[in-house]
Amino acid sequence: MKRLGICIAMTIAMTSSSYGVPLTFSDEATFLAAASPVTLESFESLTLAVASNPPTDVGPFTVSSNNHYGITASLYKGMHPTDGTNYLRAFHPEGSTTLPSVLTFSFDTPVLSFGVNITDFGESPVIDAQLTFGNDLGQEVVIDETIVSPPNPDGNAMFFGFIGDAPFSTVTITAISGDGVGYDEIYFQSVPEPSSIAMATLGLLGLGVLIWRRR
Repeated sequence: MKRLGICIAMTIAMTSSSYGVPLTFSDEATFLAAASPVTLESFESLTLAVASNPPTDVGPFTVSSNNHYGITASLYKGMHPTDGTNYLRAFHPEGSTTLPSVLTFSFDTPVLSFGVNITDFGESPVIDAQLTFGNDLGQEVVIDETIVSPPNPDGNAMFFGFIGDAPFSTVTITAISGDGVGYDEIYFQSVPEPSSIAMATLGLLGLGVLIWRRR
């Protein structure tokens, strides 16, 4: 299922750490062009299970939460996949529409960028919806969907991504959105292994020598 082309009213506020302000994107194609090469995880190969809150090993990263979440193929209250059939959905603490749901993505190896498709954000007519993206560098980006009339349509979709100026290992998404939020198509750019960097450097040096000899 492809995402709907819906414009979401929102403002973005950024707080920087000693590492500076991350470069942010609301357009998926622009992010992919800037962050390439990236790895995509869309949860299609995972066992479907809506768990209480134990960590889920996705492969290149682990997902954990403070509340009810899981990998599912079921459409629920506007949450839906943006690619394939499976997606990740997270709910607010039981009985609350204002306490946030917190998802943490812990990567096995450091990454330089992170992007995600988000569904059903800010559809409540009475909740000032907010998504806060943070990483272990202390960088933070807040997406504030102010109360609008009418609210964002049920099942709306948006993209958000950022590129850090240093490698990071965790991304935390804190969401206030009335009921729950769906996440799909997680993009990330892993830090190249030292051996890969060395091989690329040697390759460039060899190419330079070859060009010099042909002169």
